[in-house]
Amino acid sequence: MNTDQEGFANIVLIVIVVVLLVGTAGYFTFVKESGPVAQQSMPTQEVQTPTPSKPTESTEDWKTYRNGQYGLELKYPGDWTTENPGDPETFAIFNSPENQKILLDIRARKIEDYSYAEDIQISHYTKNDMQWPPQNNPPVSNLKKSTLAGYESYTMTISSKRNIYTTSTDKYTILVKKDDGIFMIQFGHKAELSDLSQKESKILSTFKFTN
Repeated sequence: MNTDQEGFANIVLIVIVVVLLVGTAGYFTFVKESGPVAQQSMPTQEVQTPTPSKPTESTEDWKTYRNGQYGLELKYPGDWTTENPGDPETFAIFNSPENQKILLDIRARKIEDYSYAEDIQISHYTKNDMQWPPQNNPPVSNLKKSTLAGYESYTMTISSKRNIYTTSTDKYTILVKKDDGIFMIQFGHKAELSDLSQKESKILSTFKFTN
């Protein structure tokens, strides 16, 4: 090989080496500046956690009230009391321990407390004693048609005032028509369904006719 050819070969070799060096340096510079490749994240799906409901009142230790004359029954807490007041229409009243203490105090002092009301009172009327369907006129308000224990019923608020010296007491009331009679369920000192305690709501849910 002559001198000119050797010189040309050396030049070509130098160019190739330079290109490789520049390419390698450029590659590492690009990688360094780019940094690690981030993984593409999937969109997050929001899941609404349901709000835990209030624990339901267990009726395991409750007592069962049965009335053979009118063919009905319901469950009530074991520490509540029930009695028949001997009224021509009202045949059952139910009281919580707190309300029972008030009642016993009233009886012991032989006074009339017009602000007192039983927690739950159940009465029976004939179709001649009460208008059916009820009308949304004073003392009745918030009249709504409903069903209870499979029978046509109406819910309402009844305002009662025993004399001119006492304030009006609003009672959440349910009227249920069965055969030729009308049953009335009243909650003392509770004006609306939303006012009922958890125990009272559970008692109402156990109400049923047995014949």
